[in-house]
Amino acid sequence: MQSLSDFLPKLLHWHFDYKTLGKLLVHGGGPNFPYKNSSKWTSDHLPFAMQMSVIYMVVIFSIQRAMRHCPAFSLRLPLAVWNLFLALISILMAYKFIKEFLTFHFTNGMMHGMCYSGDFMKGANGYFVFVFVVSKLFEMVDTLFIVLRKRPLIFLHWFHHIVTFVYVVWAYPQNPSGNRYGFVFNAIAHSVMYSYYFLRTVDFPLPKWVSKSVTLLQITQFVASLFFYPLLAVLVYVYELKTCDFKWNVFWWGVAMNVAYLILFLQYYRNAYNLSARRYDSLDGLPKRPREQPKVPIPVKGKRD
Repeated sequence: MQSLSDFLPKLLHWHFDYKTLGKLLVHGGGPNFPYKNSSKWTSDHLPFAMQMSVIYMVVIFSIQRAMRHCPAFSLRLPLAVWNLFLALISILMAYKFIKEFLTFHFTNGMMHGMCYSGDFMKGANGYFVFVFVVSKLFEMVDTLFIVLRKRPLIFLHWFHHIVTFVYVVWAYPQNPSGNRYGFVFNAIAHSVMYSYYFLRTVDFPLPKWVSKSVTLLQITQFVASLFFYPLLAVLVYVYELKTCDFKWNVFWWGVAMNVAYLILFLQYYRNAYNLSARRYDSLDGLPKRPREQPKVPIPVKGKRD
């Protein structure tokens, strides 16, 4: 890891190696995925992740302000296509991650699976791990649909986009064993979530309980992560498994991020479903339900989204 004195000046210079990114995404798939190249790319682009986060905030709040005196855009078809695209990508990533997760654990045992990264970042599975990291940049487009459609934009939505994107770019090159669990949890949650958003966008009839279940699934991933992180820390600290692929800095940032998400999502769940009459009509650019139908809150997206 580079020192702070070396890192800070890079925040003042724009650097985005789109050519290498394109090669990794287009030609990097398969058993020979170059993890060293993708690791170097993400390590070099941590300043870019922070710069993009600032640009993201400026753009979305500027558009939101500009839209005060403009009619809302419909964007129904683009939104449906976008949600379908992210749903399919998330389902494919979840399939790959679950397959690797089960294979690695059944072959090497639970202790080994928790302690070592193995080939999670390499080969065909490694390609989709890198796609997972890059997808957190593209998921920021979700917020554009919200502000252009003049839908409510709450703190949880844009906060989790920024924190998750910066976190995965920072943690990916360090290849800690905890990445396997966090990425699996998040890919599963996003597979269900984006599929739900797509169905809602095309007005597919869904029972009321589906919306609540999607939010509960998102909360579950944070609870699962907060169960796993301390367990892994105990294995490393108490049993002195010093050979584990464990990084204390990634551990503490991961815990802090998941605690923050859990608190925010629980607060959203309480406000949306139980103790408050207040309703968030649309947190992710989804169409409003007709007035004669019961109002069902829309869950927000979350990561390790």
